[in-house]
Amino acid sequence: MQTRNHDGVHVVRLDRGEDVLATLTGLCRERGIRGATLQGIGAIEEVEIGAYVPSDRSYARVRLDGAWELLSLQGNVATKGGDPFIHAHVILGDREGRVRGGHLFRARVAVTGEVAITELGAGIVRLPDPDVGLDLWDLGEDG
Repeated sequence: MQTRNHDGVHVVRLDRGEDVLATLTGLCRERGIRGATLQGIGAIEEVEIGAYVPSDRSYARVRLDGAWELLSLQGNVATKGGDPFIHAHVILGDREGRVRGGHLFRARVAVTGEVAITELGAGIVRLPDPDVGLDLWDLGEDG
């Protein structure tokens, strides 16, 4: 991984073999990032994505084989239990130009990842929401 910080925007180059979420979470922990947006592109493999099923209060998960173009990585950084937590969604493309997408659970960099993490200037906390069954932003708290 290589990084550079430009006035609260952390520009990150992820290298082949790195775990996308673990590497970005580690960077946020190291830099004290407690509220941010993130976006990126690249190529990933060993992918697991999903979609939340409200009636079941669980995620339907899908594993994708092979390498995929990371057409769009969008998400945010908040804190959960005092630690950085990344909530990310992806749009992926295969070699025929077909797309898949969903909540990102796991991915390893296949070629490179180019990510920008933009600090929001305020911390965001995630707390359990019993009505939804997920940890949601609590904007009354300061992370």
